[in-house]
Amino acid sequence: MNARAAAEREWLTAAMIAVIPGSMMAAALVNALSFLRPLKLDLYVYQIDGLLGFQPSFAMGCFLRQFPLFRAAAFCAYNAMPFAMIAVMWLYVRKGWPALPLVRALTWNLFAALPVYLLVPVAGPMYAFASFPNLPHGVSARPIPIAAPPNGVPSVHFSTAILIYLLARRSPLGRALAWLYLLLTFVSTLGFGEHYLFDLVMALPYAFLIWRYQAK
Repeated sequence: MNARAAAEREWLTAAMIAVIPGSMMAAALVNALSFLRPLKLDLYVYQIDGLLGFQPSFAMGCFLRQFPLFRAAAFCAYNAMPFAMIAVMWLYVRKGWPALPLVRALTWNLFAALPVYLLVPVAGPMYAFASFPNLPHGVSARPIPIAAPPNGVPSVHFSTAILIYLLARRSPLGRALAWLYLLLTFVSTLGFGEHYLFDLVMALPYAFLIWRYQAK
């Protein structure tokens, strides 16, 4: 193993160790933002989703309630984000692929959303509507106080799944597993009421900007 390959392996090993504490740090910072932005814009995003003629997150929540096994798989995927990051790093160790773009992309993905959360504070339908996944009545768009983190727009869970797919796609097995993880993340973020469809749509340009400028 040459010096560069050894350095790449060391980078990835250190990054794998740092994933869980780094994720905890990002979550702590997001929780702190709730004190800065107590008023959330959920009702506006609810109205935007409603332009489709239905509410995707509420529909997905009702779907998962009917299928416990699918719900369990989605639950595992939603809570597996740090482990999915570690898995793609392990793939890079095994393949000897360049480490720095991977580490840079996943790190920026976790922390670059923080200023966006301050600008567009959205908590998620589970926190905004006590009836979730049953549809509420008489919703009018206005800022409302919600005691939950403003980490809706963009969905970092979904942007992480997108980046993992892009990073793993050179491996046939990695591509298949990453695609499954992306699908289950889409289902879980909506179905558990953590995000509106708008949040996931906003995760697309967010993820691709990070991919364009940090993963190359």
